[in-house]
Amino acid sequence: LDAWITKGIEPPPSVYPRISDNTLSGWQEKESGWNAIPSVTYPTVIHEPALLDRGSDWMTKRITTIEPPTIKDLYGVRVPAIGPDNNERGCLNIPAVEVPVATYTSWNLRHASVGAAGELLGLQGAYIPFARNKSERESSGDPRQSLEERYQSYAAFQAKFKAATEKLITSRYLLPEDLPRQLEYCEQLKRLFSQ
Repeated sequence: LDAWITKGIEPPPSVYPRISDNTLSGWQEKESGWNAIPSVTYPTVIHEPALLDRGSDWMTKRITTIEPPTIKDLYGVRVPAIGPDNNERGCLNIPAVEVPVATYTSWNLRHASVGAAGELLGLQGAYIPFARNKSERESSGDPRQSLEERYQSYAAFQAKFKAATEKLITSRYLLPEDLPRQLEYCEQLKRLFSQ
């Protein structure tokens, strides 16, 4: 933004999921591409805004002549499609999602202990870690590759993480000053590979 204002350098292009490249999909489990994970329940509900009829004067004069309004239909809801790790595709992913150690969801479900079990928990995502190795993954029935299967070692993970960060810097989605913070975060993940 600073370079755009002070130097007239256009920002990098927006990155968002699209229907045309199949990175924007229906929200239901099968349509989204979600791979079932043991002990994880995919949402069966989503907020679907209603298309309301408030009367003929609503669109032009903002005067309601039908109160309460009638529901004409529901707006279709689409979400980012899911990749093999159950992470969203077609988005501008930060290095932690581009080179993941877990599935990161934009949703979480309410637990029975807080009431309304299975409903969406407002403004709460989820972190579902990958197994450490193939044996652990297979014993739990997790379809996602383990850390060991996907990276072989922390050094290999670190190299991919740094490359993903540098790519975002080169593309101008991150600033060069963000690199040390990203690498510090990467260093904190070392513990996942050494246990």
